[in-house]
Amino acid sequence: MTFIGLFGFKSGREINKLENVKTRIGVTGVPIVLDYSIVYLEAEVTNELNCGSHTIFVGRVVDAEMTGSEEPMTYEYYHKVKGGKTAKNAPTYDKEETVEKTGTEGDGGTLCLLRLRLCL
Repeated sequence: MTFIGLFGFKSGREINKLENVKTRIGVTGVPIVLDYSIVYLEAEVTNELNCGSHTIFVGRVVDAEMTGSEEPMTYEYYHKVKGGKTAKNAPTYDKEETVEKTGTEGDGGTLCLLRLRLCL
């Protein structure tokens, strides 16, 4: 949870997030985080889409590797099992986050799905 907090709830403007984190330099020259990681994707940005409150970056994968075989922590597990909360300064923060939210496309709720298939 401390590691998640480092990357999820602290600003890189205020601290060096990589100071005590095991990394290696990727093919594009960026640091790849190896601590608590079981896979990484490295991409070159090919486009940006402004979505109002967020920017979606579109990229071409230039490198990828499975670095472990453990079970990944899902967002649901983080909230339900680990008791993870959304930071007050996060755009998705809801002070009444005590009720589990579900949504479907078009109902005003939030539906977030990510499907990824890696062929290495």
